[in-house]
Amino acid sequence: MEGAVVPGSGFRNDTILRVRRNGVRVRDCTSVREVAALIDLADLCEVIDLDHALRHRHRRRHRAHSAG
Repeated sequence: MEGAVVPGSGFRNDTILRVRRNGVRVRDCTSVREVAALIDLADLCEVIDLDHALRHRHRRRHRAHSAG
């Protein structure tokens, strides 16, 4: 999915959300609701393992403190 500003498109604020699958345009949408009807919005989000990230951050701080 990509966002684009299309001058003179006739859409409100001339902003569209373009949905593509395998590089092929599926639909130009004017709202998140329209996009949600086509795809699961959760699939657009990156999932981060916070426990892993916090442990890694803690180890880096501990090493820096021990070295200094």
